Amino acid sequence: MTHDTTRRAALAAAAGLLATPLVARAQVQARPVRFSFDWIYNGPYAFGAAGVQQGFFREAGLDVTITRGFGSARVPLDMSAGSFDVAMCDPTPVLRFMSQTPNNDLLAVGLLWDQAPTAVTVRADGPITQISQLAGKTLAAPEFDGGRQVFPV
Repeated sequence: MTHDTTRRAALAAAAGLLATPLVARAQVQARPVRFSFDWIYNGPYAFGAAGVQQGFFREAGLDVTITRGFGSARVPLDMSAGSFDVAMCDPTPVLRFMSQTPNNDLLAVGLLWDQAPTAVTVRADGPITQISQLAGKTLAAPEFDGGRQVFPV
């Protein structure tokens, strides 16, 4: 008995073979990932919203849940408690936490910005013109702020 393979049948078989990895991937449960920013959603964190809303994380096999943060100083505490799998924060509180609690090491994977987007802001026409003039001054920063970890007051 002979079988004549039509072009249409060959194309259908090829399409089926090519689609097999997609079907298998769709059947695999996405890995849950609990992610936290260090603060509320704002411009630099748009990648997180886009990743979830546009399905980029899901396409990579991840079921990402993003939670807003409450300051960089809280991130190492939340991470060591197991509240999140991955978090983003200023590196200073992580280094401080690791130096104060060496048995609770955290792994810093990398830096998002090559320069910290933090600053001490003063009036251009004010009396402070160099950093040494900040000595004895009151800085406005919440306790959990990454910058506050650098300039503890």
